[in-house]
Amino acid sequence: MAELGPVVEAHPVTRLLDPWADAWLESAPIAEILVAYADKRAGQRLESMDARFAGWRRRFPGGWSAGDHARARTRAEALEAAACAHARVAPAMVGRLRWTGPALRAARRAVPERAA
Repeated sequence: MAELGPVVEAHPVTRLLDPWADAWLESAPIAEILVAYADKRAGQRLESMDARFAGWRRRFPGGWSAGDHARARTRAEALEAAACAHARVAPAMVGRLRWTGPALRAARRAVPERAA
C-alpha cells in the first residue's frame, strides 16, 4: 500500500519539530492532516490535545526542552485547527463513534494470536 506512505510518514508528534513543519501545515493534503491529527488525539482512548501533551510530558520527562514542547504544542494547535476547519467541527465535538468500540473488539477477536 505504497499510496499510504506519504499519509502516515508525517503523523509522528516529533515531526512537529521538523524545520519544514510550518510549511507542511500550510500545504499538506487533507489526508495527511487528518491522520496526523488523529494520532495526536488518540492514545488508548480519545484525549484532548492538552491531556495528550501532558501524558507525553509524564512519560518522557526529559524528551523535549521547554522551547521544543511549546513549539510542538503550537503546531499541534494549528494542526487541530486545520483538521477541525476541514470537518467543520470544534475540537470539543471530536469523539469516537458508538460503533468503534464494538468494531475494535470484533477485529481483535478476528485476528489469530501469534505463536509465541
